[in-house]
Amino acid sequence: MARASPTPCPSCATGRAHPSDRSASPRLIAAKLRRLIEVARENDDDARGEVVLGPLRLDPRRAAASFADAPLTLTAGEFELLLLLASRPGEFVHRAAIARTLRRTGAGDGRRSADMHVCRIRKKLRDVGAVGLSLETIYGRGYSLCLEPRGERIASVAHEAGCTV
Repeated sequence: MARASPTPCPSCATGRAHPSDRSASPRLIAAKLRRLIEVARENDDDARGEVVLGPLRLDPRRAAASFADAPLTLTAGEFELLLLLASRPGEFVHRAAIARTLRRTGAGDGRRSADMHVCRIRKKLRDVGAVGLSLETIYGRGYSLCLEPRGERIASVAHEAGCTV
């Protein structure tokens, strides 16, 4: 059935489900809600200024990164990935969210793209002596960036993600 009115329905403006979506599955509704939350977070990231995580500083307006005043030379994809992780310190970031971020920059076209970017970021952080900042892998699920030494936070992050370590 085609709708003649191009204006949104009143229930959409209040955030309620559209009346015609009554037959939608809970999985579909959950997927739509997750996407809305991600879009809102992406818009927040774009509007925000400098992100600081201990000695790590990321300036999205200039696409500049530094660790303890030592500049980090990052590609656009590496910068966006590090910005995503640093804006959610200690939180698990799913591979799907990372893949979307990399696709936005044109840096992610393969399944292993996130892994390669993380590997390069780790190397560049090591090169500037980034002690106390760890980029943790949640096997098969995603990544987490935190200030704590390796191993202390990984078990709780993995538990939140539904994994066993």
